[in-house]
Amino acid sequence: MSRDRSSTHRRRSVAARLMRLAAAGLVMAVGAAAVWVQAAGHHCIHDRLQARVLQSVAQQHRPPGSVSALGLPYVSADPISSAHTVDWAQADSTSPSVAHSADWGTMRIYVSYADLIDPDYYCSYVGQLIDNHHGAIDICEAKDILTEEKRHILINILLPLALQLHVERLKVRQVQGTWKVTGMEGDVCGEFKVPEEHVTVGFSNIDFVLYVASVPSERTDGVVRVLPGVP
Repeated sequence: MSRDRSSTHRRRSVAARLMRLAAAGLVMAVGAAAVWVQAAGHHCIHDRLQARVLQSVAQQHRPPGSVSALGLPYVSADPISSAHTVDWAQADSTSPSVAHSADWGTMRIYVSYADLIDPDYYCSYVGQLIDNHHGAIDICEAKDILTEEKRHILINILLPLALQLHVERLKVRQVQGTWKVTGMEGDVCGEFKVPEEHVTVGFSNIDFVLYVASVPSERTDGVVRVLPGVP
């Protein structure tokens, strides 16, 4: 009986040592992964992309009233009507602004997935030539293909979560009336697909429009159209 107990004790001791070694190995692996991630880093492209937009806007020689204080282009709105809208594209600094609500409210965002639906605007097969939204044409590789799984994750998981963070934290004086998207020009904004109804019909009860694309690039592109008075 004592021999059996001794054997059982040795087996338990060995098992315990193996568990400790396994745990230590896992910690080392996690630590190595963390170091690798930290070394690889995450590079925010906001400033770089905004600089490209600013350069593009400067080359278009837009009138001062059509550019925000940050140098980014405004969209235009319908002419003044009972819907309380103005043609901001023709307005100068002394013209009335687009009508906003008196109180602060939830920021209303519309996301356009046109570039993720039209196969001419995303990598649908290997060897396809695609505009990379950075002034060049790339050849799609297998890793660049926008699969149904990738599209689902982007549209149904990542973007909704990201937008919700903004909606929960930011309040705006909501835009009143209808406005249309114009001036999508240049080597950045001009490469996104803008549905015709965005230009002809426009938007109501929307403060921001986000155009999303998927192209073979180390960076993620997005263009946001803003109205004056919206932070």
